Amino acid sequence: MTEPRRRRHSNLNLYNDINPPPTGTQMDSPHFFRNCSCLAALTCLIWDSLLTCHHEYQYIWKSHSSTVKWIYLFSRYFAIAVQTANSAMLAGPLGHIHIRPRLCSAWFGFQMASAMSLMTALEIVLALRVYALYHESRSIGILLATVVTVGSIVFIFSAARTIRLLRFDSRCNSPEAPRVSLFLSTTVVLIQAMMWMLTVYRRKIAKRDGWDRAPIVRLMLRDGSWIFVGMSVIVATVTPYSFAIRVVAHVTFSRVPKNFVF
Repeated sequence: MTEPRRRRHSNLNLYNDINPPPTGTQMDSPHFFRNCSCLAALTCLIWDSLLTCHHEYQYIWKSHSSTVKWIYLFSRYFAIAVQTANSAMLAGPLGHIHIRPRLCSAWFGFQMASAMSLMTALEIVLALRVYALYHESRSIGILLATVVTVGSIVFIFSAARTIRLLRFDSRCNSPEAPRVSLFLSTTVVLIQAMMWMLTVYRRKIAKRDGWDRAPIVRLMLRDGSWIFVGMSVIVATVTPYSFAIRVVAHVTFSRVPKNFVF
């Protein structure tokens, strides 16, 4: 065996030791689980849309044009489009065993951008609700606009840096999350916590003034609490796992659009 051939053979053995070819079970399980997660999210979105289509037509499509109306329509149908695109990608280019890292980065970036868009829409709706609860106070409006803007900037910077530092294997899995991705998790939780605390504080004032039993106050406190607890649980579960074992983008992103729309 010539020297160049020995060198190529040695490099191939080294590559196989680091990243061994998957067996039949290893080959099918990640793709099957990824496909099922994405398909389940898409099914729930379509099912929810069909169940509420008559209410949507009555209270959304027939209503006058407003910021909340267009945010709702964006969140509803953009989430369905994202899940449809993910399902098509997983059944097509991402359904192979050996996937190019550049394609994995593009797919991960698409999901990050989609999640950021839906998260921003959610934060704007929550901010508008808190703003209305404070009787459209100018100082509260400036505070909320600043928080949402700064949060979006931090999210964009952290997401771009995370995508640049991620390393993917042949199945589009990343063994470890970059530390900069902690900014993503921290920003999400802090913004939701601030929205929730502003709502709780306003409820205390309402209780003092005797109008805390108003349905709108109870509704906003309930929804804000559910969103805050839900996002905290997602972050507390996914973040340690991503740092300790592997990035679970195919699980997280398949559920994010569904949860935001609901």
